Amino acid sequence: MIQNPLGKLARQTKSASDYIRWQIRGSQFPSVYFYTLHKCASSLFAGYILPNALGLRHIHFARQIHRHFKNINLKFEPNGHIYGPIRVSASRNSPVFNDFVQHVIKPEFVKDKRVVFFIRDPRDIIVSAYYSFGFHHKLSHKKEKRQEQLDCRSRLQTMGVDAYAIENYEFFLENFRLIAALRNQCQFAMVLKFEQMVSDFDQFADQLKQMIRLRPSVIRHAYNVSRPKQREKDTHRRSGQTGEFRTKLRPETIERLNFHLKDVLDEFGYES
Repeated sequence: MIQNPLGKLARQTKSASDYIRWQIRGSQFPSVYFYTLHKCASSLFAGYILPNALGLRHIHFARQIHRHFKNINLKFEPNGHIYGPIRVSASRNSPVFNDFVQHVIKPEFVKDKRVVFFIRDPRDIIVSAYYSFGFHHKLSHKKEKRQEQLDCRSRLQTMGVDAYAIENYEFFLENFRLIAALRNQCQFAMVLKFEQMVSDFDQFADQLKQMIRLRPSVIRHAYNVSRPKQREKDTHRRSGQTGEFRTKLRPETIERLNFHLKDVLDEFGYES
């Protein structure tokens, strides 16, 4: 069970702002760590926002491992770098998790770091994961991997979104409990939400800029590409709607998820 109350979020956000004011010295900004999950607009941050952070060199260890770079040194500098996305939802048997993520999801690692946690309603993440892996996710060019993906699609389509949600909610619950534990141990933490990015982008951007300096052109581009699509197409990027689980899942499935996810929904201020 998560121990710290939701009120700690406001205190830690203020601490993060105070930290920036006294820590910045000339062009040497303190390093930033960006933690998030899959199906949480993490590709936007990986491909555009983090690489354009002013005064910080972007280090994407997960991408390096995925592309089989040799001799990757997990070295973390106290200043001048931005690390991420660090997707805590990485598959537990993947090289990215074994070679990278598992080393940076320990409370003692984040305790003195400057961290942004970017989250989304776990019920929407579950639904988005189902439709991505079951219908829209880009297929690999490698024959063996492609066949695995096609087999997964067939299994998920046969299963249906409600059965998928009930069968897999524990994995998503584990990820959110992990983020909560890290947030509650980190002295300089800020939690940002996907929902705020969609519904109140100006406030979202103002909070983000407390931790990461960005040019106005980068902010404008982030706004444009983060707008929800009116209709889904057969693409890797889905609609980006919020509260989508309410129309995709049966009421009895939502009720079960609300019961099982109650502690993390309460911790992060999501209505059940």
